[in-house]
Amino acid sequence: MNRWQLNGIRIATLGNNLVTDNFIGTDATGSVGLGNGFAGVAVLFASSTGNTISGNVISGNSNGVSTAGPGDQGTQILTNLIGTNAAGTGAIPNGNGVLIGGGNNSISGNVVSGNSNSGVVIDSSNATGCVVTGNRIGTDATGMVALPNAHNGISISNTTDIEIGGTGPDDGNVISGNADQGVSISTSTDVRLEGNLIGTDATGLGPLGNGISGAPFGGVYLSDSSNCAIGSLFGGNTIAFNDGNGVTVFSFGATSGNTVRWNAIYDNAARPPSPGLGIDLGDDGPTANDFQDADGGVNGLQNYPIIESVTIGAADEEIVGRLNSTPSTTFQLDFYASPACSPRPQAYLQAVQMLGIAEATTDGNGDASFDVTFGPAIAAGSRITVTATDPNGNTSEMSQRLPFTISPRSGPSSGGTTVTVAGTDFQPSATLTIGGQAGAGVSVDSATQITASTPALAPGTINDVVVTNPDATAGTITGGWISDFLDVPDTNIFYSYVTRLVANGVTAGCGGGNYCVTASITRAQMAVFLLKGKLGVCYVPPAATGTVFADVPANGFAAAWIEDLSARGITGGCGGGNYCPAAPVTRAQMAVFLLKTSLGTAYAPPAASGTVFDDVPTGSFAADWIEDLSARNITAGCSVSPPLYCPSAPNTRGQMATFIVKTFRLP
Repeated sequence: MNRWQLNGIRIATLGNNLVTDNFIGTDATGSVGLGNGFAGVAVLFASSTGNTISGNVISGNSNGVSTAGPGDQGTQILTNLIGTNAAGTGAIPNGNGVLIGGGNNSISGNVVSGNSNSGVVIDSSNATGCVVTGNRIGTDATGMVALPNAHNGISISNTTDIEIGGTGPDDGNVISGNADQGVSISTSTDVRLEGNLIGTDATGLGPLGNGISGAPFGGVYLSDSSNCAIGSLFGGNTIAFNDGNGVTVFSFGATSGNTVRWNAIYDNAARPPSPGLGIDLGDDGPTANDFQDADGGVNGLQNYPIIESVTIGAADEEIVGRLNSTPSTTFQLDFYASPACSPRPQAYLQAVQMLGIAEATTDGNGDASFDVTFGPAIAAGSRITVTATDPNGNTSEMSQRLPFTISPRSGPSSGGTTVTVAGTDFQPSATLTIGGQAGAGVSVDSATQITASTPALAPGTINDVVVTNPDATAGTITGGWISDFLDVPDTNIFYSYVTRLVANGVTAGCGGGNYCVTASITRAQMAVFLLKGKLGVCYVPPAATGTVFADVPANGFAAAWIEDLSARGITGGCGGGNYCPAAPVTRAQMAVFLLKTSLGTAYAPPAASGTVFDDVPTGSFAADWIEDLSARNITAGCSVSPPLYCPSAPNTRGQMATFIVKTFRLP
């Protein structure tokens, strides 16, 4: 059924219809889009109940499946391919994949991917009692490869009583690879997310993040919604690898009762303007605690606990801390652990593994202490975080180190730069050290701010920033202060990019206090920069075999990184079975390497127009990639007037810093 002015199939007043095994909006092979003007299948009225739409290819239409009506419809949308070809491997976009306006509809076991708007949209006060289970939303049929919906995976608005996933073994959805949010919930109540994979592949282990368009809230975004539940005791979600926050709760008015518990929320990236929090109340970065939690806002801006000590033993771990919040109230505390290494050194704590729960009851001053032990043992050095949930279901952000940020984050090695450290729970007489040296003129301005002057430090060094309270509670911004390189003063055009590159652990410079900003970057160095820029400092490539390229022995510099880059299909070498590790990388080559590393080897850029740079005509080497790099605001070329890119020029270390920071949006 294709090319009709309105709908491929229109179901009006009669119920209990079965629509199965059709090609709706494509040719008979399911490989060419021949869309219908409004919907592939439209269910129009509340009187049309009990319909089943199953086993179809519904693609290429203005909308895939659309249901509407003032009451319950009970439509079952099962095991269809919606927005893809018949193999479930490529996109034949509908506008929205599934558009729900009626009640008690179920969307189960479908692939809803490749659509030009959102995958599943539930938007009506009539659309209560709907269930979305067991789907692939934003991936191919295997759940292992991104096939993005161009907006959100699931958009829910103006409704109540919606279940996304469930507690059964096959109830959870894979909601991954979408351009904007995995799940967006607005002006709704009682929406429950349970057992879903949001940002991972179908194994729950591999990265397939949402937010690839640069949206700052890649995982789950709640806006002006109350009494929603992200996770449950038997239905925790995995929310990982998304660009931006894991869970963002935002409101222009009063929003409360949103619980975020029992989930694994981790490796959600800090992508400016998002700080990359596991849970962000208010969409404004980490929120400082306040005395007796007297402030208001999203979820009451519920205070989180402060961890005082963690002792990891042979069989268990003891966690000691305190909470100041609403007086005479019992709170549920959820404890989580993450590996010792953070992919981005200054990243905020998120939560890989749930350790357990405990209760804490505050006294009349709002104070409670806790001393809990969980087993089995976790790895030495694991980072611990904890949330607090009040009796009304308001979950806090995850507890953080005491200092959040330092501004500025770099300055002259001679010292004397005035810095402001923002954070939480600073006590009078707290001390500040940078690189192990005491700050000068330290002033604890408030419980959330310290000012000081930096000490003299060796040039080109990366230094921890440590705040220690009189009661011995302390916190560290790892690598928070960069002492300027001798050859990159703050007047250098690459200064801010070099600082961010170094702060994120991609490189420590070239030695002797220098960065070698004008030196050409070699192809060996490029392999390390690319993979650390994409995967972070914790990533270690497989050991080199020495058999991939004739000029890259197993013990050669960056051999493991070079072979890994090859295994990922990003490079085939320089020809003749060689990689040419010591050769410089040209700016044209760099455009290809950057976009393949960032977007995957299957990515193909739009055709070049030949009008962006005077020295990059259509048909020249990497012209498509260079113009795409420009369209993404990663480069403005090497000259503005005339507009030039200098494609054959060697890529310098300063230029590389700019390319890496912008491509991977390093914080």
